[in-house]
Amino acid sequence: MELLEVTAGLFRELPAFSPDGDLTFEIKENVFGAARLAVTLQDSGGTLRGSDSSETLFLNISVDWVNVEPSFSLGALALVPQNAAPFSQDGFATDILTGPPSEDVFGQALTFRLELLSGRASLFTTLPTISPNGTLSFATAPFLEGQAIFGVTLADDGGTANGGRNLSENRTLNVTVVYVNQPPSFSLPDLTTLLDAAVDDSVDWFAFNASAAAGAPPSASAPGNYEP
Repeated sequence: MELLEVTAGLFRELPAFSPDGDLTFEIKENVFGAARLAVTLQDSGGTLRGSDSSETLFLNISVDWVNVEPSFSLGALALVPQNAAPFSQDGFATDILTGPPSEDVFGQALTFRLELLSGRASLFTTLPTISPNGTLSFATAPFLEGQAIFGVTLADDGGTANGGRNLSENRTLNVTVVYVNQPPSFSLPDLTTLLDAAVDDSVDWFAFNASAAAGAPPSASAPGNYEP
C-alpha cells in the first residue's frame, strides 16, 4: 500500500490491510481531510513464470468535519450595591474558544445566551448580556434589592451536521443586589410667607417635605424592598 496524498496530521495510525482483507486505521482527534492510497495484493509465488502482484487499485478516505462545541469560563461577580450605576466589566467571560484549533479556519461567530433561572427580571432595567469578547453588562432598577440567577451558554454558528455540537456547557451567573441606606432629606417652610398668611399655631413647622431617602419612592423608606 502506498500513500499518494494525505492531509497533514490526519492519521494517528496509517491505513493497512490484513491478509483477510480487513482495513484498519486511526485518525487523530479533531482533524479532518482526505487521503488517497494505491493498493496492490502480493503473493509469495515469485515472478519466475508470472507475476506476484495484482493490478493497482485506489482507495480514497475522506474524513468529514464535525463541529465541536465552544467553551468559556466565567468569573465571580461581586455584590452589586443598590442604585449603582449601569454595570460593565470587560473580560468577565474568559478562555473563549470556538472549539479546537482546527476550527479556527472557519472564523465561527459566537453568541452568549443568558436565561433567567430564578429571581425576577424586574430587578433590572437592562437585563444582563455578555458580548462575544466576554464583557458583562446590565443595569439594576432603582431602590430594589434581591438576587437573580442566570444560566449562561455559548453558541457558535457551525451547526450540528454529522453529529456536531454548537452549544457549550451551561454555567451560572449570580447577580445579587444588596441594600444600601439612603440619606434622609427634608425642607423648611418660608416663615415669612406663612406668617403673612396668618397660619395658626397648629402648623407643624418642621414636618414639611420630610423623606426617609432622597429621591426614593415611599416603598424605599425602609430596608427590605427585596425582589426575590
